This record gives sequence, structure tokens and C-alpha cells, in this order.
Amino acid sequence: MCSAFRKMPKDEEHPRVLRDTGSRGCVANVPVRRLAEKYQKQLAKNIVQLRERARLTQETVAESVDVSVRYFQDIEAGVNCPSLQVLIGLRETFRCTWDELLESIGSRR
Repeated sequence: MCSAFRKMPKDEEHPRVLRDTGSRGCVANVPVRRLAEKYQKQLAKNIVQLRERARLTQETVAESVDVSVRYFQDIEAGVNCPSLQVLIGLRETFRCTWDELLESIGSRR
């Protein structure tokens, strides 16, 4: 986490809000949960695109990264966030670069 961020008091709408105190490259006043959900949804889209490009089924990918089909379906739906071990397995299965797998995650758009 950027050292310029400080935790704000909790409120009902945004349990944790980060405030930028002036450090370059940090996002100001963005609720953590909403930011994490945005990244998780983008990662899910990338995984679906890469799986379809490789012409693999969910079952095949789940087996190759050693997770249940249901868990992999939840990753593609943006419900679950894959562990680093699963991400490494996905990258190897799709034969893609880290840039392709993590495209648009963390970029300001």
C-alpha cells in the first residue's frame, strides 16, 4: 500500500477509504472494496478471453491448475479471486505473458 495513504474512519457506505496525502501515482479517496472488486472483475474478463482464445473448456483449465470446476467458474464470474499459485498455473496453461493476464488491472482509465 502506498505510504501516503491513511485509513479513514469507517462509515456505513465505505468501510475503508484511503486518502491520498499527496504522493505521486496514488488514487485519492477510493473505497478499497470497490477498487478490489473492479480489479477482480477485470482479471475475470482477461481469464475468460484467454481461455476462449486458447479454445479450452472450463473443465480442462480447472483440471490443469488443480482447482474444482466450480471454483474456476467463480473466478471467471469475478466472485473468487485466484491465488498466486492459480495465477501462475493459468499463465502456463494459456501460454500467455503476465501482461496479457493482468492487462488493464491497476491502470487509470
